[in-house]
Amino acid sequence: MAQWLNKISVIHITTRTVHGGNETRSAAKQLIHQAVDEVVADSAEQYMEEQQKAVSHLNARLADALADLRQQKAATEANKTKGDISGDAES
Repeated sequence: MAQWLNKISVIHITTRTVHGGNETRSAAKQLIHQAVDEVVADSAEQYMEEQQKAVSHLNARLADALADLRQQKAATEANKTKGDISGDAES
C-alpha cells in the first residue's frame, strides 16, 4: 500500500507540474486504477483468509460438540443397559 501512496504522490506532483499533458494524465489514471484494483484484491484476499479461519474454528468446535454428544449418548446407553440388567436380576 505504501508503494502505491508514493506512486500516487509522484503522479500528483507530475500532473500539477506538467499542465495539459494527456499522456501524463493517462499514465496517472492508469496507475491509480491499478493501485485501486490491487487494494481491492488484497482486501478480498484478506477477507477470504479471515473467513477460512473462522470456518475452521467453527468446524473444530462442531467436531468437539459432536464428540461430546456421542460420549453422552454412549453413557446414557450404558446406564440403560445396566438398568435393564439390574432390573432382570431383581425380578
